[in-house]
Amino acid sequence: MKILKRKHHNTCICFSESNNNSALLVSEVGYNTPPAGYRPKYILSDCYTLHYLVKGKIIHNGRILEAPSIFLLTPEAHTYEVAPSSNVENIEQYWILVNGTSAKTTFEKLGFTNDSLSAPCHYMDQAVAIFQELMKPSNYIDKNDGYYMLSGLFSIFALHSTQTNTSPNREISPLVDTIIDFIKKNYASIAREEDIANAVNISVSYMNKRFKAEMGITPMKHLTNHRIQRAKILLENTELSIAEISNSVGFSDPNYFCLVFKKHCNGLSPSAYRKNLRSSKNANK
Repeated sequence: MKILKRKHHNTCICFSESNNNSALLVSEVGYNTPPAGYRPKYILSDCYTLHYLVKGKIIHNGRILEAPSIFLLTPEAHTYEVAPSSNVENIEQYWILVNGTSAKTTFEKLGFTNDSLSAPCHYMDQAVAIFQELMKPSNYIDKNDGYYMLSGLFSIFALHSTQTNTSPNREISPLVDTIIDFIKKNYASIAREEDIANAVNISVSYMNKRFKAEMGITPMKHLTNHRIQRAKILLENTELSIAEISNSVGFSDPNYFCLVFKKHCNGLSPSAYRKNLRSSKNANK
């Protein structure tokens, strides 16, 4: 495996060194936070690139997609553009580049056709967790990089097929919707999972079972993900210190906050994340 890191747009790409005519092959896995107006330049023309838009908006096939979304770039239409916005908001995304003799039919079976190359992503938290593992160099020690990346692709395919049911409009029950709304409104003050369960008058075990069945993760994992997303917004748009941001999103220990943040942001610390965002904005002016 080869790793390429670019400070510009906070880009990290892991390349597979496998080179064969497999039915399905992963060539690279990547992450970046490009600014508004960014339009990628692709060299390969026979590949499919599956993008997971974690944050922001992009223009794909002439229409605006908002995070959390998934979109596929095909050999025939291998382009997109980061949508302009009033505050030049950066996007955040992961991608996985796939080719091979069965790539086209595989994506078609997953519901990606010329008429449906994008959709809201209801399993983004799990997809991001898979990408984060795929981008850790230590995970490739004593492993075939091509097979390891392919295992990640299959995990993503499994999530997509089981949680979307080939439909972008998966229903969320009123109970789970209430839990999500409670977390959104009280993320800074929730201390234990019992706080969430008590708010909706159910047991912790039943809450976890129902929430995970519909969302794929536990309420506490959803809470952590929401806190990190709120922290990113504060890092980008305020001058608050790391300790102040940590406290405002519900972490009493700034050191623990930094540890959790790095796990959710491809190894970047909160201060490094803020620095990269501002460097990208300045470069785009």
